[in-house]
Parts: sequence; C-alpha cells; structure tokens
Amino acid sequence: IVLLLVQTGLIATRRAHIHRRLGIAGLLLAAGLVVLGIGIAIYSARLDHTPPGWTNAAAFLPVPLMSIVLFLGFVTAGYIQRRRADFHKRLMLLGTISLTVPALARILRMADIPVLPTGVWGALIIVNLFVGAMIVFDFGRLGRLHRATAWGIVIFLMSWPFRLLLGDTAVWQTFASTLIGGP
Repeated sequence: IVLLLVQTGLIATRRAHIHRRLGIAGLLLAAGLVVLGIGIAIYSARLDHTPPGWTNAAAFLPVPLMSIVLFLGFVTAGYIQRRRADFHKRLMLLGTISLTVPALARILRMADIPVLPTGVWGALIIVNLFVGAMIVFDFGRLGRLHRATAWGIVIFLMSWPFRLLLGDTAVWQTFASTLIGGP
C-alpha cells in the first residue's frame, strides 16, 4: 500500500524517472510477495488455521491462493502495459486491491464495526467499495468504463464464486491435501 502511494505521488509530482527506478524494486517486492504469500497460505492450511465461518482449511485455501494469483496477474499485466499509463495505473491498483482482503478481514474482526459483517465477508464489502470508486472515477473522468477497469473488475468479481465453489470440490480437496500434507 505504501509503495502504491509513493509511486502515485511520484507521478503526481512529475518524477517519473524515480517512479520507473522504484518500479523495478517494486517488481522484486511483488515477486517476494507471491512466493511468501503462497508459502504462508499453505503453511496456515497445514496448521488448520481458518477464519471464522470456515471449518475446513483445504476448502478455504483457494481464497488466499486466488488473491495471490490475481495480484500476480494484474501486476504482470501492469508491468507489460507500463508505457500506457491509463492501463498501467488501473492494473496496479487492481493488483493491490486483490491483496487487501486478508488484512481488511483481520481489521474488521478487531474493530467490531456493527454495520459490517466481520471477517472475509466484511472485507469483501469494503473491497467492492474500492472497485466502485474505480468505476465512479472512470465515468467521471472518461464518461465510460475504461477497458482495463472493466476486464479487471469482471475477473476480480468472478474469482470469488470460483474460489468458494472450487474449495468444496473433491478434485480440489485431493489437490489441497497433497499441498498441505493431509490424509
């Protein structure tokens, strides 16, 4: 989040040369996040750690893994589109949004805000507010939805039912038990 804010500030203050240099470090950070995120997701499942509402770590595992896959996909696409600022900024923002659900879920559990469900469901509501802000921005700025925003949002939103359905399938349960070392 801090890197996204710094990078945005560098562009806003017309320091694109620093933005590009820092972007290389950001790619290394992103690669580290992917490797670490996959490892932590699998390790947490091994320890049978699940958020409230989930009782099967293998069924929950697609939730964090898909977040990491989406992050990797959006950031990679953002890097490829780095010469097209309109695509680049939207894809990098979508990549960042993809990783916020676990942190927001924990914050909501600690904050105990009565108008929001706690955990993953409340975090999804907040994340969808970010997505909604992207839509409002595009319509306000362009009078239409930008292609990167449209496709990114479709991919992001469709990933949620996919994750939830995948986690309960026999094929996934077999694959997940291999990943986490279960029976």
